[in-house]
Amino acid sequence: MTHAIALDVGGTTIKAGLVAPCGVLAAQRTRPTPQEPQALADTLADLARELRAHAVEMGLQLVNHVGIAVPGIVDEDVGIGVYSANLGWRDAPLKAMFEEAIGAPVAFGHDVRSGALAEMVWGTGSPTMIYLAIGTGIGAAVVLAGTTFNNHGYAGELGQALVSLHGRDVVLEHYASASGIVEQYARRSGIPAREINGAEEVFAAARSGNDHARATIEVAVTLLARSLGATLAILGSMDIVLGGGLARAGADLTEPLTQALTHRLRISPMPSVRPAKLGSWSQCLGAGYRALVAAGEIVIEPAGCDGMGTAREPGEPQ
Repeated sequence: MTHAIALDVGGTTIKAGLVAPCGVLAAQRTRPTPQEPQALADTLADLARELRAHAVEMGLQLVNHVGIAVPGIVDEDVGIGVYSANLGWRDAPLKAMFEEAIGAPVAFGHDVRSGALAEMVWGTGSPTMIYLAIGTGIGAAVVLAGTTFNNHGYAGELGQALVSLHGRDVVLEHYASASGIVEQYARRSGIPAREINGAEEVFAAARSGNDHARATIEVAVTLLARSLGATLAILGSMDIVLGGGLARAGADLTEPLTQALTHRLRISPMPSVRPAKLGSWSQCLGAGYRALVAAGEIVIEPAGCDGMGTAREPGEPQ
């Protein structure tokens, strides 16, 4: 079965893999994300070479295109990284840089919109939804009747939205992203942020009854609900699918978020709020989907994997 090299650039970590047309990851790699665009291009090229060699060892055929998904404001039509708050680039010709470094055509796209595509095809199967990726930052993709809404790259920048907290405007992702939750918990508890093992530790502390952790999570959920409630008031009720690293919190996030949204949707029906079926690797799978489509491959349902299994989080048993 033909595969595609897929590279997902996160705010702190690059996820890379070989993606089959049925949404299975045949191999997975991770690397820290460099901040400078050329260093990023070089790292992606190294990963592509490593995965290409691995495919040869496994006897896998590869499409020529490489799928790459990046964060921030991304103009997919012209291949420009317009702006990234977390990585610091402005108007970077990323697609051209990546193609030169890798030596292959690149199927280039936004990370969150890529994740939404993968979820639509191989995951939840929802043709109309808000896919909300919560990791180092917060990004959203609106999928309407099977098509992601782009608007020149500016659609879905929910993490940069201003929300009211105690009478002042704050940036949503400073409080409700995985990194924001760590920072706010550090501020409340007095524990240095570098000593906190990610947002997972904060959720674990909240489950154990830690008041600082509980307050931190409550603020994050409240602000997310305010932003999503306003979005749903405009778009109407639709499924909310949670991706990114924070999706691993599962019911610790979906249940209080559902409850908070219930109080804010006065007219609209309550939508389903659930974790991405493909987990935190959905954006990498989406990059692979873009490459397969660009190369003219026929993308199939997970049931067509002929014994390879279904799309899943890396590390889960085959």
